[in-house]
Amino acid sequence: MRITNNMMNTAFLQDLQRNLRHLDTMQRRINSGKVVSRPSDDPVRLQQIFKLETAIDQHEQYIRAIDDADAWLASTDAALDQAGAIVIRVKGLAVQGANGTNDLDAMRALADEVKQIAEQLVGVANATHAGRYVFAGTNTTVKPFSDIDWEAADLQDKLQSLANTESIHYEIGPQVTMPVNTTAEKAFGKDEQAIRLLIRLEGALRADDKDEINTILDELDVVESQLLTARSEVGARMNRLEATKSRFTDDIITYRALKSQAEDVDVSEAIMYLKTQEAVYHASLAVGARLMQPTLVDFLR
Repeated sequence: MRITNNMMNTAFLQDLQRNLRHLDTMQRRINSGKVVSRPSDDPVRLQQIFKLETAIDQHEQYIRAIDDADAWLASTDAALDQAGAIVIRVKGLAVQGANGTNDLDAMRALADEVKQIAEQLVGVANATHAGRYVFAGTNTTVKPFSDIDWEAADLQDKLQSLANTESIHYEIGPQVTMPVNTTAEKAFGKDEQAIRLLIRLEGALRADDKDEINTILDELDVVESQLLTARSEVGARMNRLEATKSRFTDDIITYRALKSQAEDVDVSEAIMYLKTQEAVYHASLAVGARLMQPTLVDFLR
């Protein structure tokens, strides 16, 4: 094949353009700090980076859900702790009322104190988290328990409940959900057993009914056990959330390291390569200067 000057010039210009393109690529990588600045740089690597970014975003979303669930459970745990303390205090008052050494005024004083504690327990049962009632089931916008109507003749009419027994589930992982709420029935017993016991105890103390007081004492043991069981379940859920969050946090660290390996430039290596490309480009220019020597036509102008 016959080599002409035009062929040599064309090949030189193509090589020079390629060297210049490599030089530009290295300059852009160093300036941006990223190996891939646009899809055409490395489509496969870019796809890998997108997958890692998606995984990081998903894990961060799960962590936010876990934090919200943990805060809800913390509010529930605090309320259950207060309710447990109330039941212990009421048991002490019931024991005092059952011992038979109190006169009528003392029994009325005990009844008055139980009355105040019952209203306090209603306040605990109406505890909220971020404006939502924690023991209301899924009906979190409505106060689960009414104020006690001490004037009502029937025990059932003294307290009303709008709580339901439905669970609120949070997604804490891929296709993994967990109930975060404790229903009023789980915490305070069926038909608001804990609160109604205090209402009954107030009446029994005021009437000095020792048999009823002793019966209520036995039932208070059941209520205390229910509260402890509910609180242990809350603690188990919080431990599970903590372990899940720790795993997701570790995964995010790993994903970010892989993402950095895929997209971040090794600056020292890039600068060394840039210097090499500069040397190659300058050498190409020097070769081109020797290749395109003046011809006889240039002298005839």
